[in-house]
Amino acid sequence: MAARGQDVGEEVKNQGHGALTLLQAGPAEDAGHALRQLARCSLEAGSMQDARSETGLWLFWPDYSGENPFQHMVRRAFPAGWEVRPGGLDLALAALEHAHGPAVFHLHWEDAIYRDAADQAAAEALVDGFIGGLDLFLARGGRLLWTVHNDGPHEPRFGALDGRLRLALAARAHAVHMHSAVAAEQMAPPLGLSPAQVVVTPLGGFSGHYPDDASRESARRYFGIGAEAPVFVTLGAARAYKGLDLLLRAFAGVRERVPEARLIVAGRTGLPAGSGRFVEPAPGVILMPNFIDDTTVQYVLRAADYAVFSFRRVMVSSSVLLAETFGLPVIVPDLPTLREMVEPGRNGFVYPAGDAEALARLMLGAAALPRESRDALAAGALDDIRRRDWSRYTDALVRAACGADERAAA
Repeated sequence: MAARGQDVGEEVKNQGHGALTLLQAGPAEDAGHALRQLARCSLEAGSMQDARSETGLWLFWPDYSGENPFQHMVRRAFPAGWEVRPGGLDLALAALEHAHGPAVFHLHWEDAIYRDAADQAAAEALVDGFIGGLDLFLARGGRLLWTVHNDGPHEPRFGALDGRLRLALAARAHAVHMHSAVAAEQMAPPLGLSPAQVVVTPLGGFSGHYPDDASRESARRYFGIGAEAPVFVTLGAARAYKGLDLLLRAFAGVRERVPEARLIVAGRTGLPAGSGRFVEPAPGVILMPNFIDDTTVQYVLRAADYAVFSFRRVMVSSSVLLAETFGLPVIVPDLPTLREMVEPGRNGFVYPAGDAEALARLMLGAAALPRESRDALAAGALDDIRRRDWSRYTDALVRAACGADERAAA
């Protein structure tokens, strides 16, 4: 491995950290642009009534707002006049009779329908019951919006059943929402969706949700980290698709050259928690293996110089946006949806997915950057968050769910 500050800097130099170059996305961007042009209910469309003049009932399910701020952010950005609350199909059916205006059932992570099933037969019964209830809701005038967060369950148990469920939902949804043009390009065709059914709008950031009054100095004291040590952080529950093993291999290479470097791993990992706030399972690794409460999030992020991710596959990442919300540049694999989020040299850097050596080189180069370059990257991350607007997000969802019925075209 090359010496720190020499060849290791080539990875970041090639990604334009000095000039903050904006790179083109290439063919995926062209395909995504076509989908955005074809997707109905775009924010520029003037043929539908203003989403903010509508009133109605919006029920979302499942409700994961206790652990994930995403649904909180969506809820508080809704147009005035809409009643927005969690609720399953039973509540949606009961509410139809009393709803003033449209009644929308917004389905998120669809595998929650059968997640608690003991076996295949039980899972099939739950899916059939849900589809039956959904058909009744739709027959009585309800509207269905389905947000497709992933290309399948993170931990699939009944693959064929999940495929059948997703096709059934796609056939019934008034609109199907995805968070990026690349996600729509990849997932819409297998679901049999027409462009008229698809609405694409990106996630917003998380400004204002978490406490943010801790300084970099106090955050580092919390972890016992020195002021000059290069610090990386990775966030979120460590499921297999997040590739934590690859990141740990890469960081071991970083430590060989920079012994003072630290990696904070924050989120459920399945590794032994010990009795303290955190443990050190490997040299320089600070593991926080339990759920991180809202007050502690700021310490985790304020202590770091960069957020680094090692996804093997992903369709959208709120963890990337959370890091940017706190002004952290992000280091991500070159997966298509992440390339839509990260402009190399502006708000972060990219590396070849699955390549631990390339990741280590990039981390070393990033650690060697002067303060003014890091500050410019931090400014780019914050600018990305400022350009993301939850009000535009909710406007797009309302327009999609309450617009013309395009299901016959699918």
